[in-house]
Amino acid sequence: MKLLTGLCTAMSVLFFMAGGSSAEPLDLNAFTAWGSVHVDQDTGTVTFTEDMIYGVGYLYNDSFLVRDDAMFLSFDYSLMYGPEDYDDYLVCEVDYVPVLQVLSPESGRARIDLSPYRGRTVMLDWGLLWGGNDSAAGTVARISSIDLESGGQVSGVPLPGAAAFMLSGLAALFFVSRQRQRRS
Repeated sequence: MKLLTGLCTAMSVLFFMAGGSSAEPLDLNAFTAWGSVHVDQDTGTVTFTEDMIYGVGYLYNDSFLVRDDAMFLSFDYSLMYGPEDYDDYLVCEVDYVPVLQVLSPESGRARIDLSPYRGRTVMLDWGLLWGGNDSAAGTVARISSIDLESGGQVSGVPLPGAAAFMLSGLAALFFVSRQRQRRS
C-alpha cells in the first residue's frame, strides 16, 4: 500500500510540474524609444532620464502581438527623483490604459496579467512622465529583467507529454493492483 501511495503522489507532482509556466526575455528590438530613453540590448535594461527638452520618455510598440499562451509580463523597475522633483512618475500601459503607475521613489518587481489580451495586437509601452511641478530635470527610471511568462496551451487540452505520462502512470497503477490481487 505504501508503494501505491508513493507512486500516486510522485505521478501527481510530476504531472502538475509538466504543465508549468516558462519565461523568456522580451525582445526589445521590436520597441521604439522616444525622448531621453536608452535601451541596452545586452543587459535588457531600459533607462529613462528626464530632461528639459522632452519632459517625457517612452519605450513603445504599437503593434505588440500577445501570444495565445501568454500569462504575465514581469519586470523589475525603479524610480529615483532628481533635485526638486516630487511628482514625476513611471507608467506601464496596455492599449493606453495604465496597468502600473509608480508615483513615488521606489523599486520592485511588477507582474502584469496578459491573459485578457491573448491573441490580440495591443499598444504596449512604458514611460517616464513629467509631473509638471519641477523646474529642474533629473528623474531617472529603469526597467529590466523584462520577461514574458507563458503557461502552455490555453485550450485546456493537456500537453502530449503530460498526457502520455499520466496514461503510463495509470497503467502502472493497474499493473500494481493486478499483482496485489493475484497475491491475495
